[in-house]
Amino acid sequence: MSIGHGATLTGSLTGAIGKITNLDWSGAEVADIKITDFDSPDNCEEYDAGLIETGQITADLRYDGTLHETVMTALYNRITETWRLAKDANLWFVKGYIKSLALAVPDGDNMMMPIAIKCSGKLHFPSSSSSSSSSSSSSSSSST
Repeated sequence: MSIGHGATLTGSLTGAIGKITNLDWSGAEVADIKITDFDSPDNCEEYDAGLIETGQITADLRYDGTLHETVMTALYNRITETWRLAKDANLWFVKGYIKSLALAVPDGDNMMMPIAIKCSGKLHFPSSSSSSSSSSSSSSSSST
């Protein structure tokens, strides 16, 4: 069994995105705010932490006509929804919208649909005792 076996990606409006062969979250990144001035010590640049960019989720999906229609509808309607990533007992929730969808038609292999979901806001990691899977969590405030 592969490491990713059983991982799911589900939109609160779009529904389950199936036939996943690869799933990646680009990760969160804190922006730099330059605060350097003529009084900065040792002629060095100085920075403060800025806003957090939550990144995006990308996935490679095997082509399925019904899934393609569902995802294209969400893309063209520019729907922002809550996305749920699940693997075993691990759950992650984030708001986002489908940013891109493509088709890859290789010679002699599976037709693929690469998809990207732009994350918006904080990624939530609900505690295992949480009874609601669609609301904000009260889990840790730190993320990596």
